Amino acid sequence: MKCQFCNSEIPDDAMFCPECGKGQEKPQDTSPAGFCPKCGYPLESGSLFCPECGARTDAGPEMPKSETQSAPFQAADTN
Repeated sequence: MKCQFCNSEIPDDAMFCPECGKGQEKPQDTSPAGFCPKCGYPLESGSLFCPECGARTDAGPEMPKSETQSAPFQAADTN
C-alpha cells in the first residue's frame, strides 16, 4: 500500500510510514451489513428500510403488534 501523505510504498499492516513518520488511517469497512430481503440491494448497518425499494428490513427491533396498528382517527371536539 502507499502512504496517505508522502505516497511511499509501505507494508500493508503499517501504522506509521517509515519514510515520513505519519500515522496511517485504516480504510473503513465498506462491505454491506446485509441485503434487502425483497430486492437484494446492499444495506448499511442499522438500516430499517431498503433505500432502493422501501421494504422493511430485519435490522430494527420488532414493535409489538399493538404499537404498529394505528388507532382510528377521531376529530377533536370543538364545542
